[in-house]
Amino acid sequence: METLLKSFSAGSKHQRLIMKFICISLILLLLIPASGISVSAGSSAEYYDDFESGSQNWDLSEGWQLKKIENNTVLEGTGHTWAVQNQGGWDNYAFAARFKIIKGTIHFNYRRSVHSDGAIRYFIGVNSTSLYLNKQTGDNFYDLDTAKLNLDTSWHEIEIKAYEGLINVSIDGVLYIAYTDEDFLASGGIAFETIENSDFLLDDVKITAAAAGDVATGPEAGQGFIPDKTHRGDLVLSGTEVMTIENEEYLQQGNVYINDHAKLIIRNSGFMLGRGDIPTIHVYINVGENATLEIDHSTIVPETPEGEMGALVIIRNYGTMTMSDSPTEVHLLEMYEGTLTIVNSEMVYEIGGLLQIAGGDTKVVNSTLGALGLTVPADAALNISDLKSGAYLESWDVHDVIPKANYSLVLKKTTLLKDDFEPGPYERGWLFFPDPDSHVKISDSELRKVFINLNGENATFDNLRIGMPSDLHYRDIQLDDIVMTGQWPFTITDSDVTITNSNYLFLQPSGTSDIALANSHMVEFIPRNFYGTISFENCTWTNAGEIIGGESYHSMTNDFTIKGSLKIASELREHLQWQDARVTREYDVAITGKDGKPICGLTVKINGQTNVSDENGKVRFSLIFDEYNYNRPEKLQVFNGNVLVSQKDIDFFTETPVIFADTLTALPTGSNILVNGQKTAFEAYSINGSNYFKLRDLAKALSGTKKQFEVAWDGAGDAIRITAGKVYTSVGGELVVSGNKENKSAVLTTSSVYLDGVPIKLTAYNTGGNNYFKLRDVAAAIDFGVTWDGNTNTISIDTSTGYTKG
Repeated sequence: METLLKSFSAGSKHQRLIMKFICISLILLLLIPASGISVSAGSSAEYYDDFESGSQNWDLSEGWQLKKIENNTVLEGTGHTWAVQNQGGWDNYAFAARFKIIKGTIHFNYRRSVHSDGAIRYFIGVNSTSLYLNKQTGDNFYDLDTAKLNLDTSWHEIEIKAYEGLINVSIDGVLYIAYTDEDFLASGGIAFETIENSDFLLDDVKITAAAAGDVATGPEAGQGFIPDKTHRGDLVLSGTEVMTIENEEYLQQGNVYINDHAKLIIRNSGFMLGRGDIPTIHVYINVGENATLEIDHSTIVPETPEGEMGALVIIRNYGTMTMSDSPTEVHLLEMYEGTLTIVNSEMVYEIGGLLQIAGGDTKVVNSTLGALGLTVPADAALNISDLKSGAYLESWDVHDVIPKANYSLVLKKTTLLKDDFEPGPYERGWLFFPDPDSHVKISDSELRKVFINLNGENATFDNLRIGMPSDLHYRDIQLDDIVMTGQWPFTITDSDVTITNSNYLFLQPSGTSDIALANSHMVEFIPRNFYGTISFENCTWTNAGEIIGGESYHSMTNDFTIKGSLKIASELREHLQWQDARVTREYDVAITGKDGKPICGLTVKINGQTNVSDENGKVRFSLIFDEYNYNRPEKLQVFNGNVLVSQKDIDFFTETPVIFADTLTALPTGSNILVNGQKTAFEAYSINGSNYFKLRDLAKALSGTKKQFEVAWDGAGDAIRITAGKVYTSVGGELVVSGNKENKSAVLTTSSVYLDGVPIKLTAYNTGGNNYFKLRDVAAAIDFGVTWDGNTNTISIDTSTGYTKG
């Protein structure tokens, strides 16, 4: 590491950024300076000023004035002039303010004080294109750090906070600078300094305490990344082409292919990979057999656009690759052939950082890995026990544990991070990829995953569990008392496989495989050229999946069938990736009356298909899905003769079997509705003689009153969580009345509901695709008044009183 530190003694912005990433030291014990006012951590605002009461807390030089803008008072500074806050100074604190750029540059002064030998301060410069952190001690000025900005002329917010020498600067919630000053300024006040030909508006100045844990050691992946150059589409290097990316920030949207004898050099740069038009979450850098990839003093990070699913960076190496002095956020590096050298570097991503070795020659020195995956070749043996994550490997050779490994792997002074992840498709600790003809015995160990490869097999597995000792015996692969922490992965080709009573399964089926799961949980599903059938019995699917065709690096086609009882978690609606593939999903329908007895002879219609319920109240139908219609609902309708008695929206994600039970009719309410005496429009229904409202409509209408409450959906727990007394956060669509006054079927819903963390019972029905809750149940839970006036046909909601049972 000493060599690495010396190499950063001078250099580009990226070198300094990487130096901070590597060199941030442990936080020192708190020093209370004599001149500072200590701010207690966790306290409320120590100082706040919105200028509505004037500028008496400020010493204003000529050029500063109060200004009224749309009934709001702000502070305006023009030209080179000062506004100094005169109420005190602090040591470890956060300084926040809103600002608007009219033109020019402003300096936000932090820990500022004036002495006989001059000013002492940090000053943070902001303009529309740049951000910089500087320090002054008397006549000496120091440039500490810089970042690029792209700010418009709307209002923005800056936050500057420090704990001792660790300083953070954020704009609009994005951390751009995280800098450690070894010779830090201990305390002082705040001030604004506008520069020549500048004009800025300021408002809402706030000082709060900052504790050690409040100040970050570095920006998150990609935060503050403003590319100097962007390339859209696949980047392909061929022949003897050499491409050098040096001293710049480069955004690549699409895969990278380094073919033939081509070379890609990334030096002193930030290299961000985005998905672009790629259908999968994975974005690849493919290094061909005779090609070269050099990463030197650079960062490799994924692009994560706001509101979109980000990329996972995968490097596949068949050629020559070096990584030196580089903190990267590569999710997976697959080493197949050629050579790989990693020195003084880090390969850690927030859910990954796996180095997977299948061939070639690899050497890792003085570096950190998120996870390590080892292939056990055919006829090779692995016999090991008491394996744990969180290892520091001073000197380690793969041939000490797999003597017949047909590849080399040497680790020197390498750290393998501890597996502190939750179960699921994430990478930490140890992973193994045994060939079906290998000889593996692993016992009493903590492993993230062991990939079982089934080809032309007929196999059964039972009771594979995460987080508790489990056993798996397949051919000569024996896992005894293994605590698997991530997933149970299976690659299944042209095989008949049954898995029962298991959880966190990761399935990759292909060919004409026939797979049956019972009483089990699938956490990730990636079919590859799969034409078979997967059947479920009382199963769930959560977290992740890709159903992809037309991509040679992934899968060319998928056309398979899903059967049985399966509940698909709501997050799959966002996380499932689908392209050029077809799935036939078979649905079972069960129809019962209010007495719970099956109803036969009802007509069930969907997508041109017509079926009649049998003596068990059962109907079966199939829908074919592709990338265009898998999340587009079809209407499933149930008729008694010509009368529509119930209906539901059906798409790929619909839980099976589809249950029609205790079916009722929802009638649009014709009542007037008053909230604290004000007429309010709701889309509400009368069901079985009671009034039902959308929960979020009620929360929106009551927000700001004494009976306000927050509503949040817990997708992982399939639960609604209500917090009483908290301001409601709007998600859009509240209190919108469609004007559709048709009667609709109402089906009892079963989502769990929690009030302040305690489970409660609220009667709810689903109608028209939305959940409606019984008004009096909600009123009783939140304790607001509800009355009915039959003379005026009026429902009154009153937040000034408590609930009285009607």
